[in-house]
Amino acid sequence: MFYLIENNLLKVEVNKSGAELFSLFSKKFQKEFIWNGDPEFWQRRSPLLFPIVGRLKDDTYEIEGNQFSMKQHGFARDVVFNPSKVEKKELVFELFENEETMKMYPFRFILRIAYKIEGAKVKIKAEIENRDDKILPFSFGFHPAFVCPFNIGEKIEDYYVVFGKEEICERFVLENGLISNKELFNIQDKVLNLSENLFENDAVILGKLLSKKVFLQRKNGRGSKIEVAFKGFQYLGLWKKKDAPFLCIEPWNGLPDYKESDHNFIRKAGINFLERNCKATYEMEIGVFE
Repeated sequence: MFYLIENNLLKVEVNKSGAELFSLFSKKFQKEFIWNGDPEFWQRRSPLLFPIVGRLKDDTYEIEGNQFSMKQHGFARDVVFNPSKVEKKELVFELFENEETMKMYPFRFILRIAYKIEGAKVKIKAEIENRDDKILPFSFGFHPAFVCPFNIGEKIEDYYVVFGKEEICERFVLENGLISNKELFNIQDKVLNLSENLFENDAVILGKLLSKKVFLQRKNGRGSKIEVAFKGFQYLGLWKKKDAPFLCIEPWNGLPDYKESDHNFIRKAGINFLERNCKATYEMEIGVFE
């Protein structure tokens, strides 16, 4: 089931399944900016990553002496959320633990996702609440996929990602979905040129960024551009499938496992901890501008 919010500039659709951003349509540009989920390349559009980000070594982890299995990016993207607020310009969805989630993740929690339109932006807020009587270990991330190139006849090399600040940051190198190395990554003049070769070894995962927003735009500066602003995140992922006409811009608070992981969830790279009755909040804004 889909829910709609809109104003005079944007029309936004959210799928109850996964509380996934399904459509971001600009009335000004008369254009859809969220990837259409074509299964030839990638069937998702903007999944939520919880309670892990990335892949676990052997798809398993251990906690308190017990072993659990979980697929890449966790289960939130594959379960139905409950709509708790439905208004013209705002939607809120909630996910509670249940019998199935407890088999994969033995913790009681609430994951709330709010979508709100303001002008040419959609503001997305994630709130994670610990309902358990013990510390809640978790990771969380957004994973929106944007149509790129914006127009037929263009190619990915016609675009770049512009960062808010010049960056000498970390890049986590992946091997079969696991972190194998970490290196310095220099983004000169705030610009990261896009190409198919950039993603030949999977996602580009960056850490220790100064920037809190990035823009996806044409190198010639013409037409529309997408702004993605993020608050409360430690990492940023960029990813696309080979030859696919989309680009994912992914604020993360979590990481895939390292190749040498010992499966211990408490020692997992990028894990976060919530005391009982406490909440963690993460925010992302997506804007469409000239």
